[in-house]
Amino acid sequence: MVKYSTILVIITILIFPKPAYSVEINFISQITNISTETTYYIKGIITDNQSQPLSDVTVILTGDTTGLYLTGTDGYYEFCSLKIGTYTVTPTKVNYTFSPIKSEYIPLNTNVIQNYVGNKLTYYIKGYVKYVDENGVYKGLGEVNVYLTGDKNAKTVTDNYGYYEFLNLDIGLNYYIKSEKPGYGFNPYNRVFVPLTANQDDKNFFAVFGPTYKISGYITDSKGIPVENVIVNLSYDVLGTVFTDINGYYEFTNLISGKSYQITPSKEKLVFSPQKLTFYYLDTDKFNQNFISLNDTIQIDNFKPINNLFNPKKNEKTTFWFKLTVDGDVSIKIYTLDGSLVKTVIDDYMFAGTYAIEWKGDDIENKPVGRGTYLVHINTPDFKITKKVIVIE
Repeated sequence: MVKYSTILVIITILIFPKPAYSVEINFISQITNISTETTYYIKGIITDNQSQPLSDVTVILTGDTTGLYLTGTDGYYEFCSLKIGTYTVTPTKVNYTFSPIKSEYIPLNTNVIQNYVGNKLTYYIKGYVKYVDENGVYKGLGEVNVYLTGDKNAKTVTDNYGYYEFLNLDIGLNYYIKSEKPGYGFNPYNRVFVPLTANQDDKNFFAVFGPTYKISGYITDSKGIPVENVIVNLSYDVLGTVFTDINGYYEFTNLISGKSYQITPSKEKLVFSPQKLTFYYLDTDKFNQNFISLNDTIQIDNFKPINNLFNPKKNEKTTFWFKLTVDGDVSIKIYTLDGSLVKTVIDDYMFAGTYAIEWKGDDIENKPVGRGTYLVHINTPDFKITKKVIVIE
């Protein structure tokens, strides 16, 4: 908008020598081409649903002019010096919705203060803890402690119907659910959401009353250094997952008596010995169920016996570590020094990958071999190698 104005300039000159007189000179000047274009602003505060300022919100301006504004700890944003025109303002933040979703100005012809409220998107985990009564009917089990761990820790207790819930859980984080009540074991052992990507209904647990037991152990490398954050999976009759702590320790507690369990460690780029442990019809605690990471013991060889000096009569064993780059037939055979076959440990088609195969020091008839030195011959599509192992008593 351009305005033009007329300015009247009046100059009065007063001269006071005798005789006094005055001269009044009037000037009228037309001043043109002075621009005074009007501009406007859009600004406001963005808060969460608790009326607290919301930081790190990206506010996007589109239309006749474009721009971005990132809110600070005060939740404030602004777009200034906007000419009359058409504009849209849209706040955005990951895992948030906003009210209003956006604001449109068609046209913008006045200053505007527009506030927004951000609502964080969350998910829930819900379910029941049930048991089978004497008539074979499933019923809810009350007063069960249900624990939420992971990126957020919380606890709830089931109601008389066995119901539990955890609400307002952040999207994309990791959560674990576990049930506990004295005298009971539960299946599954726990429930894992890594990460939580949707609402979770009917994440139920089934309780069994009776004796319970524990399986625990440590995972270290060949030098005895603990390996942290190894995934330890529980399978067979009951499913569950735990992770080793800073000491390499893992445990599964309150396991249902009489069930069979298999423990399998895993971590990217690591191979473990043994590969897994199996316990049939568990009827006692199992401590010191340990695993060793073999990778630090392998340098250049594609094949290496681990613990190649062992006593089978003490339930010791040796592990043959090897790596295949192609699929194909693989055989591992044990011979005496004079060439007599003692045992075929494996003779199978195998896919490319890394393997750890155990030998318990037994012969073809599964009887312990005598002390002495034995030859281990491996035949693969990649290589053929013979190594020595020593059995002691």
